[in-house]
Amino acid sequence: QGFEEVELCISEEDALRARFLLGRTYAALGDAKKAQDNLRRYIEENGPLATYAHLYLADLLTAEGEADKAIDELEEALASDVSAPLASSSLLRLASAYADADKDDLALQTYNRLLEEAATDSYKTQALWGIATVSRRLADGARWQQSLLDLVHQYPASPQAANALE
Repeated sequence: QGFEEVELCISEEDALRARFLLGRTYAALGDAKKAQDNLRRYIEENGPLATYAHLYLADLLTAEGEADKAIDELEEALASDVSAPLASSSLLRLASAYADADKDDLALQTYNRLLEEAATDSYKTQALWGIATVSRRLADGARWQQSLLDLVHQYPASPQAANALE
């Protein structure tokens, strides 16, 4: 006996949701190409969770060593209307990505933006630590020292302050 084709009738909304879930599932299974394809299509189809799709794509691209493409995805995610906690997390990821790609001026700008806009003190301490790290690499002793002093004086209980004192 042969199988007959079955026509599935699902709404566009459900199909879009399935595309997003397929992307996440393929990522979990280790198939980065299929994950990226599904997440990109989801973004192109204006899925309501496109910001998250950009962030997941950034993770996949970072794992593949595609720093510039990951940065593009993080920038796209931040260009959308995101909540304060997600914006802080995304800014930290973007600043770190810039630093890892030796785009130090952009890293410093983004860490400074995070310092101003951070939703919590935890992000502010990470921003100051990032500023110190990049400043040290640039041999900017004054900025390095000031960011560590700010960190220790403003957030003495933070893990970063303990690291700064070592």
